[in-house]
Amino acid sequence: MVKKNIFVAIAIFLFILTSQSFAVPKPLVYFTFDKLDDVIIDSSGNGNDGMRKGNIKLNDNGKVGKCFEFNGNSYIDIARVVQDDFTLMAWIKTDQVGVEVGNHGYEGSGLFWSDIGGVANDFILAVLGKKLSFFCGNPDTSVNSDKEIVTGDWVHVAGVRSVTDQKISIYINGKFENSIEYLNEGSLNAQPRIHIGGNTLDRRYYRGLMDEVKIFDSALTEEDMQQILAFSTVDSIDKISATWGMLKANR
Repeated sequence: MVKKNIFVAIAIFLFILTSQSFAVPKPLVYFTFDKLDDVIIDSSGNGNDGMRKGNIKLNDNGKVGKCFEFNGNSYIDIARVVQDDFTLMAWIKTDQVGVEVGNHGYEGSGLFWSDIGGVANDFILAVLGKKLSFFCGNPDTSVNSDKEIVTGDWVHVAGVRSVTDQKISIYINGKFENSIEYLNEGSLNAQPRIHIGGNTLDRRYYRGLMDEVKIFDSALTEEDMQQILAFSTVDSIDKISATWGMLKANR
């Protein structure tokens, strides 16, 4: 009877897990950062591979598996694959305070950089001092966090641009943090590249660990964020393993 109940429980759990996974948004770019080569493979299946620039190191202590360690003069170069509605996200872990020479994202240390000089249709997600900043240009507009993201612990950060809602927003650990009106409805396509890990125009680079980098060609919601976090960490895998372990113990 015990064995039967466990089989029923695990079947229900796996059904819920599988059903929910179909609703999780699919990224246009996905870097696991589990393997370090000159070419960084895009695990989304869309072929948006990146190129390693500088002395990035592979670190065994990732949020999920391994991760990349950025030393303050390195970055990943990829083609800019988003321009209208989009979401940028990553797990970061750092105790290094970012550059802060003003209130805009371009005045910080770049996490996702796609910027050119002057007023233009471009964007940056950055560490600004100890806060998160998301910048979109023309007119220059930044939304900054109240919470600190330089904590020495893993923190999930995300920037969202919505043309329909005419705003840009930031999320921390899957929860809405701040938003600001952004009336530019044009495509943010002034810069043809995205650099992950550095503001290469102003030479303001990120220092710390980074993992599970994803780019979406849609403006994700807080509910979307929660689903992604639930299925992109080891928690779900651990739950399945624990359930199967219980099943074996009661055979």
